[in-house]
Amino acid sequence: MDNFSSDLIACLKLFGKDESDIKGYKHSTRLYHDLGIYGDEAYEFISILETSFGADLLSFVFESYFPMEFPGDTQLQRVFYWVFPCLIKRKEENYKPVTLFQIEQIIKTKLWYDC
Repeated sequence: MDNFSSDLIACLKLFGKDESDIKGYKHSTRLYHDLGIYGDEAYEFISILETSFGADLLSFVFESYFPMEFPGDTQLQRVFYWVFPCLIKRKEENYKPVTLFQIEQIIKTKLWYDC
């Protein structure tokens, strides 16, 4: 567990991660790229930072860091991907990483910043 603060551990536990999961993480672990957190799950994680840790995330642009749950330009395309999620091709390089180090800093400073 890469010397995580007790607040970061608490945040991860609030998100539903248990000790065995957390032990495998490092400060460089990325939410989307390494843990596969995106869409509604990513929104839930960000909400935990706001509600449980009082972080001000007004400058956080969600779409720059995480893909939507079901992509598509129209409602019909989103429904199609909802029915057939295996057909979704996401390009990880299109999204900036959010690391556990960043999350720890956000919890400490109560502000979003892009490392």
